[in-house]
This record gives sequence, structure tokens and C-alpha cells, in this order.
Amino acid sequence: MVHSPPCYAYICIFAKPEGGMEFGPFEVATASRVEATVELQPALNALNSLSLLNSAHRLPALDSWVTETADVLPPEVMHANRLLLGLLGHALIIAGDWPDFPAYLRALAEQDPLPLRDRALAHLVRGTGDPEADAQRLLEDRQAFVARVARLAPESPPDAALLHDAHALLSDPPALRDAAVSHLQAMWETYLAAEWRRATKELDAEMKGFAQHVRNCSPATLENLRAFIGGELVESVTAQEEPVRRLVFVPSPHTGRHVTRLAVDGTLYLFFHAPRNVAALWRQAPVGRNELVLRLTALADDTRLRILELFARQDELTQQDIQERLGLTQSTASRQIKGLAPYVVERRVEGAAKAYRLSPAQFDLTFRALKRLLASEDDAEQDLRQDQPGDLRRFMDRRGRIATFPARPRDQLLVLEFLAEHFELGRTYTEKEVNEVISRYIAHGDFATLRRELYDRMFLGREPDGSRYWRIDPAERAKHYPSH
Repeated sequence: MVHSPPCYAYICIFAKPEGGMEFGPFEVATASRVEATVELQPALNALNSLSLLNSAHRLPALDSWVTETADVLPPEVMHANRLLLGLLGHALIIAGDWPDFPAYLRALAEQDPLPLRDRALAHLVRGTGDPEADAQRLLEDRQAFVARVARLAPESPPDAALLHDAHALLSDPPALRDAAVSHLQAMWETYLAAEWRRATKELDAEMKGFAQHVRNCSPATLENLRAFIGGELVESVTAQEEPVRRLVFVPSPHTGRHVTRLAVDGTLYLFFHAPRNVAALWRQAPVGRNELVLRLTALADDTRLRILELFARQDELTQQDIQERLGLTQSTASRQIKGLAPYVVERRVEGAAKAYRLSPAQFDLTFRALKRLLASEDDAEQDLRQDQPGDLRRFMDRRGRIATFPARPRDQLLVLEFLAEHFELGRTYTEKEVNEVISRYIAHGDFATLRRELYDRMFLGREPDGSRYWRIDPAERAKHYPSH
């Protein structure tokens, strides 16, 4: 399992919104100084994916595996999933660090069933005056149990059959444990195992890059993380039963554009879809005025707004999907999708086909930059260098642009690394697009020299004929330049 070294930050954690996920331990994601790491967490990650099935028709734009699997689940299996990963889901969160989901299942099967039951009850009576007495009353009085659940989930109260079965399992801890193991085993073997093997290949590669970024987390990165979690920075964690001491970002293949959370013993796990957000989350430089103009211009078009409306309802779309639904020609659809960069992230599907997804973190960057601009009384007084490392500021003007290319090789690498951060991993660029990106962040017009330096120092790769460029993964580049 890949773990990143910690960085430390004041992080804002937000509360569960109305109309979010169904009742259960995983919530759609309220500030204290915490240790922040990035971990794969195979067992909790798989449990999160299975719990998302309960909300497949409540949350828009989840991963297609979630919606397609939920559509084919027999009613009795969906009932069991809502029961065991919803109402009683906290019983499944046991202490341990497992290399995979089958190892977690073996550990769950060996658990003393009474603490599992008590964990589920403890969640139901949290915040009451006498939790121990209230837990006993819920076991003895089914009507009191029903009333308590209704108070906890007023927007989406479970149906009578779920409440009946939940109370019965709480009254029989061994049956609860056995039912959980049986259901999770069947769900894993029938629906999730093959999908997880596919997704893990991508997640393992992403984790290596994340580990490097977290080692070098900067004030700008931490601000990106705060915005991505959501809400304004506050002074204390208001939505938690206990202070959060550790924050774990878990790349998930299935959350779509949402963030789900799980709080366990002072650790808050945040599950998010990685590829669509990584370029924005680990970005080192704030959005400057020139780039902000381009970002806002990308949204100032009715056809592009209609495309965004499609993404609001569906997590992933191909160009063909967009053409058919909006009645666009191939060239128009291609041009409009390209015009939505960087808000839209592409990925290869079958053959040469491409699919597109929204990057919520990129919207955060744009609107934070706009808010920062509006909050400034005099733009001439605004110094955009403040979020950059001191060694880099020496070569910048007040707008955060590179004003001079240094002579020392070590300083040159600082500048080139800064420029490389503005290219998205996994995306290809024409030479003209490379020049456009570079020109946003330099005060002079010699982008050709910088483009060549980015290629020569292995920050960018390119085709032999120069027709396509791409950013080289920092982890791959580190094999050749280990000290940078």
C-alpha cells in the first residue's frame, strides 16, 4: 500500500448537505491543525464504492460503474446493501490496515460480534444525554428505534422493511456479523472484484505521483485542498463529534465529482476522484489575471454552458454523446469541448476514443481567483508572488509572472518547474497551446526558448515532429533528476 509522508495544514471540513447520500457511515463531504496524507486504503475504499450504490439515483454524476451496477442489482440485494452499508454501516468499520478487501473480510468474519453491534448503536445515540441507557432503550423498544432513525435522517427515512430488519440484526449480533460478511463477500465476487482490479492499476500509478506532491506541499496546495473540501476556513471543527487530528485523502475510482467522508477515531478520510482534480489540487501557482480572463471567457458561451448542464446530470460523456444530445456537428463539438479546458479532463477509452469529465477543483481555482480579485481595492497593490517559494519570487514580477530567466542552472530548474505545474498530466498540447500556456506566466515574449528548455530538461515530452507535447509525470522525471 502506498502512503505519502504527512503535510500539516489548517483544513476546513464541511457538513453533510441536504439531499446527499443516504443514511450510512460515508457522507458527502467542517478547522484545526491536522496531519494530511494521501493513502489508497483498499478496504475502506471498496466499502465506500459499495455504499455509493445506495445513492446511485440520488446523487447525479457518480461513476458509471455505480449507476450501471445499481440498475442491475436484484431488489433483495439492494435491500441488503441499504441495510448493511446504510443503516448499520458503522458496524463494518473495524480497526486495521488491510492490503485488500478479501483480507478485510477475513478479519471481519473473526470479529467479536458484540462490539460490531455496539458501534452501530453508538452512532445512532450520538449526542444524546445518556448514550448507554439510550442504546439499551433502542434495543428493547422498536418504536423508539424507529423514532430515533427518523430524527437522524429526516430527508430520506428508511422504509419499514429496512427498519424491521435493522432492529432484528441489532438484537442478534452474531446474525449481524454473519449477514455483513455474507453480503460483502457476494458483492465483492459478483460486482466489484473485476472492476477493482481494473481501477487499481490507475490508482497505484496516481498514488506514486501524489506521494511526491504531498512531500512538497506548499501554501498554495493547502489552499487548494481547503477549497476542494469545501466551504470557508473556520476556527474549529463544528460538524465532528471529536477533533480531527489526521486527514487522509483517498483517491476513489467511483465518487464522480463528489467527495465522500468517513470519520473514525480522530481520523477523517476523504474519498475523491483523483484524475479529474489532481492538476488543480497540486498546483503551486495561483491563477493570475491573464489566466483568469481565459478561464472566464471559456464559460462565456451558451453552447459551452449547455455542455456543462449535460455534465451536471452525467459523470462522463464522449464527444459523440455531446454531438447527439445538443445537435452539434463534429467540428463544433470538438471546438467547444476544447474551449472548456481546463474544466474538462479527457481520458482514453476504447481504441482512440476519448471520454470527458468535469474537474470541480478547476472551478474552485477560477472562482477563488475572481474572489481574490474583487476583494482587492487596488490591483496595483496586489502582490501575487506571496504564495510562491522565496527562491522563486526573485525572478517574478508582482503579478506572479516570470520576469527574467536566471543564469544559474539550479535557479533555471525552479522556473521551469513552476511553468511545468501549469500543464495538466495526461493531456496533450499542440505547439501553439504550449506557447499559450507559457505566455500566461512570463512577462517577456520568449516562450520558444522556455518551451525548448522544458523539453530538454524533461518537464515536457513531445513527438519527433513536434506535433504533440505532454507533461512528463514528476515521478518519472525524478528517476533521471533525483535531486529535483
